[in-house]
Amino acid sequence: IMSRTTASNLRLRSNRSAIADVVKNCTKTIDTKIETAHGKGLDSIKYELPTKFSILNMDKVDQQLLIYSELIKLYSDDEPSGRGMDVSYEVIIIDGMKTHILRISWLNGMSDRERAKRKEILKSVKKNT
Repeated sequence: IMSRTTASNLRLRSNRSAIADVVKNCTKTIDTKIETAHGKGLDSIKYELPTKFSILNMDKVDQQLLIYSELIKLYSDDEPSGRGMDVSYEVIIIDGMKTHILRISWLNGMSDRERAKRKEILKSVKKNT
């Protein structure tokens, strides 16, 4: 039995696996940038998102929307499903062209909560001189 040709059936057959491949490749690049930056003592990166993809059966704007939102969710969602980082997205104009920027930051060292606890430990044993 052949399925009916409807808008929803066509949408379901759009090339979502190609989107997943692009997200996977971007993730590898972003992870490498994060590891390199962290190794240098930095706590953030800036990643210029790709704007052109060779994905059939999907409008360019929809491709960007799907890919960018998947990356933002992956890096901003709490662990264990996500990476638990702070993420911002902006579009800037460089040489008359729209450039899509993802900024990702993470906590190096201690959280505010841990810092406060450790200060209390020091206060509890500090001698008054």
